[in-house]
Amino acid sequence: MSSSNDLSKDPDAGGEASDLAKVWVDLLKGEKTAQVLESNLANLEKKIDDLLAGFDESEHTKVEEANSRTSKPSKGKNGDADAGP
Repeated sequence: MSSSNDLSKDPDAGGEASDLAKVWVDLLKGEKTAQVLESNLANLEKKIDDLLAGFDESEHTKVEEANSRTSKPSKGKNGDADAGP
């Protein structure tokens, strides 16, 4: 069996080491790409959450305004809730 430090005795070991190095480099590139994609996804999720929060707030305000317009009783001459005599 050949030593991992002595590649000159095993001609295939150099090719395997080269292949392993290439795989390792490709793996590191893939990891970096995954990190960038995860970061971009996190930023996109934050923007979507901010947009949804803005829409929810806007919708809540509109509902409150609509409810306040429809639930206010009309006032009579004396400021009473009923407009009776």
